[in-house]
Amino acid sequence: MSPVAVVTGAASGIGLVAAERLLERGFGVAAIDVSRDALDALEAKYPGRVLGYPTDVRDAAAVQKAVDMVEINMGAIEHVLCSAGIARVGASMSVDLADIDLMMGVNYGGVVHMATACLPRMIKRGRGEFAVLASITGITPPVKMAGYGATKAAVISYMNSLRYEVDGTGVKLACVCPAAVNTPMSEDFFADPAKRAKSMATTPQKVVESIEKGLARGTFMVYPNALARAFALGQRVSPRLIRVVQSSRFSDLV
Repeated sequence: MSPVAVVTGAASGIGLVAAERLLERGFGVAAIDVSRDALDALEAKYPGRVLGYPTDVRDAAAVQKAVDMVEINMGAIEHVLCSAGIARVGASMSVDLADIDLMMGVNYGGVVHMATACLPRMIKRGRGEFAVLASITGITPPVKMAGYGATKAAVISYMNSLRYEVDGTGVKLACVCPAAVNTPMSEDFFADPAKRAKSMATTPQKVVESIEKGLARGTFMVYPNALARAFALGQRVSPRLIRVVQSSRFSDLV
């Protein structure tokens, strides 16, 4: 029987690449996304190997029900990737408050709901991998990404605290902080193609590879590309330099 992985945001971007990589590794994949049509297409592409669970990760009860059904239909969950995310950026006072609530509900609430539904089972079994897609914007938020960066900062803080409770249980945690990634969501960040080209985006494949390697090595904070590592290091050793860089016109990519 194949080991079971759950991926949120599995219908596109990093989530889709991660789901396909997990299939290559021999996992059965429970794909969670809000798009029933996209999940149907994924199931049709990988019959018998992917089961789709249309779920809004903002809804704690719906997430719990989906996870319950995964374990009934597919077996014990061994791997989780929380990849569901949404971005609304722009000058901070111009971003609609409803969009702030939406980002917090999906980006942060989705992680909390998945952790609440999955981690107690993993801890009880003494094994499992739980990875989340945070972002380097949660450490060094760029100009015009205050709301989005705050959701990712919340994820990083949550995972850092959660780590104390999970250490020693046999469950591995990973908090993944890429810089810009070349996915459909990058168009939400960089509507201008010229600015998008300047963002030095990495690929979803490289992010997924870094997650796999990070979990294998037991690395908690995972930085998939050099730009993310540079900003994380800079924020730690020279916040003033990072502020200068972020305040320059070259960093205004929105």
